[in-house]
Amino acid sequence: MPDDKSQSRRIYVGLQEGVCTVSGQGDSWISGDVTPLAHASARLSASPVVGGLAYLAAYEAGVYRTDDGGQTWKRLDAYPSPYAHSIAAHPSDGGTVYVGANPHLSIIPQTEENPGRNARDSQPCQNLINGDSI
Repeated sequence: MPDDKSQSRRIYVGLQEGVCTVSGQGDSWISGDVTPLAHASARLSASPVVGGLAYLAAYEAGVYRTDDGGQTWKRLDAYPSPYAHSIAAHPSDGGTVYVGANPHLSIIPQTEENPGRNARDSQPCQNLINGDSI
């Protein structure tokens, strides 16, 4: 989100054929080009702490990340499966993302120093509900 009303806002839009961004403010909005993906965009999550950082779960094509506000998207090889059905950026750690694929939850810690760190061991969601940690 922008710091003040004078700054542009950005919306990430998942489409059957890929993803695009729409940016602007007030009555003036501009749609970016569609970045094609191997499969439809399932869910998108923007980092609340790092501007221009967002994540995308593409049903059977894995997890993608943009660091430049959606101009380019890169598949995260750290996520061990092509199946990703839900995604959420960590609320205070801008480089960590949670990925859900029935019935597991994985955490992908990404850092500037080590952008290729592997996902932590995934756990069945029932284990997390029962108080286990990843």
